[in-house]
Amino acid sequence: MKKSVKLYSIIIMCSLCLLLFSCGKSEGEKPTVKAGDMQEDITANSKIVEGKTEDGIIYQYNTQTATLTVSGEIIRGAYPDDYTKEIHGEPEARPWDKWRDDAKEIVLEKGVENVTNMAFTGFRNVQKIVFPDTLKKIGIYAFYDSTREIRKLELPDSVEEIGWCAFAQTSCYKGLEEIRLPQKLRNIGELAFASQSLTSVVIPENVESIEKQAFEGCVCLETVTVKSKKIKKAGGDIFLHTNDELAIYVPKELEKKYRRMLGGTDGHVHPMKDK
Repeated sequence: MKKSVKLYSIIIMCSLCLLLFSCGKSEGEKPTVKAGDMQEDITANSKIVEGKTEDGIIYQYNTQTATLTVSGEIIRGAYPDDYTKEIHGEPEARPWDKWRDDAKEIVLEKGVENVTNMAFTGFRNVQKIVFPDTLKKIGIYAFYDSTREIRKLELPDSVEEIGWCAFAQTSCYKGLEEIRLPQKLRNIGELAFASQSLTSVVIPENVESIEKQAFEGCVCLETVTVKSKKIKKAGGDIFLHTNDELAIYVPKELEKKYRRMLGGTDGHVHPMKDK
């Protein structure tokens, strides 16, 4: 009987040692999950998910704050520049696309110069986007349908180009009401701000081209102030389907030229008053 009790005690002690060893090991390790073209690391408390794609983009998602942080020189989405469904088929989603419905904030870290190719399309619950002062280009569909919950957006002065449908969205009843365009901005792409809720826009002094329908469907747009005297190219119907009472203010000496270029009528285009 004594031998049985002693043996039973030894078994219990061994089991406890194994259990403690196992717990210690799991706390010390960081589990790794292989997913597609990247490798993700998940911290022990499962609050942070980190990964790196084959093209060198480093991303981190904080599940507690719902913040997506991305770094790299060029942040590309899944679609190549020359994408056609017939040739490329259905592209694979980028690893951060799985947080489209959950992310509340997107942070582009310093060093990012270009965001393009649907990099952050469809992040419909994002309430804040942080841009670095190294950013030069916001390309095609970069933030398409991802500003529904953002009312005011300030872009850094370093941005020179805003591409096709970069900030467009499917509905004009939510989204951007105010935007500060960059001082170095040279080109505003086709449908760049289509269907936004903007009430006023200031076109900065260095803008050289505005592509067609850049502000199409902005039905709340009341005033546009064109400060640039450098516009050489303007596409058609830039302000198609906007407010019937829209007033476009342009440099006095360029009133006639800009009226033709911007597609405005005598009732829409007005010379800016002398200061």
